[in-house]
Amino acid sequence: MVPTPNPGGQVGDRHCGGEWFFHSNTPHFFKIILPRDVRNLNLRIPVKFVRNHGSALSSDLVFLEVPSGSLWKVKLLRDEHGVLLQDGCADFIKHYNIRPGQFLVFRHDSGSRFRVVIFDETACEITYRIGPDQDRDKGDELLRGPVKEERRLDRRPNVTGRKEEARSPARVSK
Repeated sequence: MVPTPNPGGQVGDRHCGGEWFFHSNTPHFFKIILPRDVRNLNLRIPVKFVRNHGSALSSDLVFLEVPSGSLWKVKLLRDEHGVLLQDGCADFIKHYNIRPGQFLVFRHDSGSRFRVVIFDETACEITYRIGPDQDRDKGDELLRGPVKEERRLDRRPNVTGRKEEARSPARVSK
């Protein structure tokens, strides 16, 4: 039987032993967060990923998208050790309170877009805060960069005993 490509990838060259290899069209890498990542407020893309897929990273700008749909604009810094997620990465790390011991999975969807899933120290996916590009009143029409405010639900206890109406979210400063 001759393997055929499928929409999620492509069949690569035949190995000298006659084996076929699959190459994903959306390659992944993961990053275990170390104290230096949080201290430096940047993340390094693995060298092997850059070697195998770096030509697709032709721009010095990438977008990180989390499952909630929030987009984060991050500049790439190329140095003698590889490629760093640099400017904008600090805001991403702070916004999602990324800490040592957490685990991030990056899926490269296109030249400048990565989908990122964040797992906490218990190996479970986090609950994502609303991100910088989502205007909670008008939808997520524009990518504006990190917000300086966030919305939260007013969680004051009901001490009156009366039935409460839904409270509108309040804006609070960070």
